[in-house]
Amino acid sequence: PPLIPPRAASSAHEARAQEAALANLLAAMGAGSDGARLSLDHLAELLPQLPGGGLPASLCRALWRRLATPLSAPQLPGSPTSGGQRAATAGGLKAFFARRLAGVPAEARLLPCLAAADDGAAVGAAELLDVTEAVAERHPSLAFLRDSPGFLQRYAQAAVLRIFYSLDPLRTGAISGAALRASPLLAALRSLDPGGDASDDINAERRYFSYEHFYVLFCAFCRLDDDRDGLLSLRDLQRYGNFGLSGRIAQRVFDARRCAAAPRRRAILRRNSLPRAISPTADPSSLSPP
Repeated sequence: PPLIPPRAASSAHEARAQEAALANLLAAMGAGSDGARLSLDHLAELLPQLPGGGLPASLCRALWRRLATPLSAPQLPGSPTSGGQRAATAGGLKAFFARRLAGVPAEARLLPCLAAADDGAAVGAAELLDVTEAVAERHPSLAFLRDSPGFLQRYAQAAVLRIFYSLDPLRTGAISGAALRASPLLAALRSLDPGGDASDDINAERRYFSYEHFYVLFCAFCRLDDDRDGLLSLRDLQRYGNFGLSGRIAQRVFDARRCAAAPRRRAILRRNSLPRAISPTADPSSLSPP
């Protein structure tokens, strides 16, 4: 089915009004020309103000990737640099908004904002990693992570895995639009914005983004990883929870998460797989830091 159903005449009129309102908003920000470049900070400021229903500022990195096009001139400071020199422009945002968001109810805008293609029906880990990295980079209570890029990345990966554990129960590697709309993810992201319940303390958002929960999972991994190689053997995992995992459960984890590059005789589990290994046996929200 199409991502967005055909619009009735009234909704088409509303969509045009929203497109005009966005053009006025960009002009007020000094980005009235189509060629005006937009940084991550510009998008983070614009997202909560989008006509027809704002979106969380933490979608700024994901939106930037949807908008960015190659260019030869240097790009704005504070924009992602992977994949060569690229830039997001006001014209690109207007076109994207007209195609995907204008006339769409605010609560249904998460999928079209994140999906890699206009007709995308699901999102994958890469799109959500952009979101969780933006949370880690922008939330005031995670400022200490910005001097430790490795831990920032691990936190962002763990948050993605927690989202997938909740919203992808069949472990397909993608989250459908229906699952996104029915989930509390959008509300959780909004709670992190200024004025939200978790705007000052990330640990107040206990579904996906609590740093305390990540810390519990990371410490659990480190206690099991005796040789500090970032990998767990089957025997290592069985020690979790004072040997609380049965051999069958531990084996099922490894059957699903075995690293193809590892020797066949040695089952291993990588650090960023731990939330999926532990979550079936213990909800991180019920645990406390050691």
